[in-house]
Amino acid sequence: MRIHAIHLDHLLSFDTFIWEGLNPHLNVIVGPNGVGKTNLFHAVRAVRDALSTERAQSTVRWAGAGYQGTDANTITIALNLQFTTSLEKGLLCAFLATVLCDQQQIQQTMSSATQHNLDSDGLRRFAAWVQEQLRPEALSWLFAGRLVVAHAGSQGWQCQYEAHPGRPMFRLDLTGAGTLFGHAKHNPQSATQNWGSLFVAWRNSLTEQERMQLDNGLTGISPERDFPMPDLSHLPDWVSSQQEVALRIENQMQIVDPTTLATHRALTSAVQVSPEPREAFGMRFIFRCLLERALVFTDNVRLLPQHTFIAKDLQGFAPQLTLRI
Repeated sequence: MRIHAIHLDHLLSFDTFIWEGLNPHLNVIVGPNGVGKTNLFHAVRAVRDALSTERAQSTVRWAGAGYQGTDANTITIALNLQFTTSLEKGLLCAFLATVLCDQQQIQQTMSSATQHNLDSDGLRRFAAWVQEQLRPEALSWLFAGRLVVAHAGSQGWQCQYEAHPGRPMFRLDLTGAGTLFGHAKHNPQSATQNWGSLFVAWRNSLTEQERMQLDNGLTGISPERDFPMPDLSHLPDWVSSQQEVALRIENQMQIVDPTTLATHRALTSAVQVSPEPREAFGMRFIFRCLLERALVFTDNVRLLPQHTFIAKDLQGFAPQLTLRI
């Protein structure tokens, strides 16, 4: 993960602060005491806290962090992010592949659209096909964006991840488990058809022939045929700004044991941890994992010097070192 820019409003000693063009390798912050060097790191820590499972504690922790004692509900922090490593891209890809294979959504769709039940073998074949065919390259629209957190007083942190200005619009609401909004023109007649489901949004993007191929494979009518290519590169084009698609997983036994699905196994391997009790396995959880892996903080501890020396003392330890004072 790379942070390309930091924007702060009304946080601690900052009324407004903008730092753009961060070096991808090393950035050094220099300044006298009291100018806000430590507070800049507090700002990045606040972003991580905003996605924490301990929402009540996080709300209280930053309640008095407004600019020069003002209310915390004026705080806004924005980080321009880019997910750069194969592990980060692989985790996001594995998560969306698992959401696409949500068996509850698929079962409901098959029952209403085909009047046939979902076939357990068809579901396992579909999950294996999605796991094999869906690649991070199809999600390039997701790998660069702007993570914005705002303190909403007693309601805590409001979080969202959105496209950069000038790029095709999408918005992930991370305040809850995680929902996606796109930029397609809103159509009230079709909104009820794919409301809330990534699988249905993708299915509606297919041609009639591809939908028949998909349905026949999932219901066991054509058990030996392949499925349509699971291309999510145009996902923001399928979802309107007024129509949300939930990006979360119900980790429950429904048609088959989830652990028997290839997508579920790949996600478990990529994430390496499980959600906290009563925490949804959603996009918010995935972003929390990404931030916890990428951001490492140490306490700002200042100790009294244990030894005092002058420059000439160093010459005894490094005879070849020439010092000019």
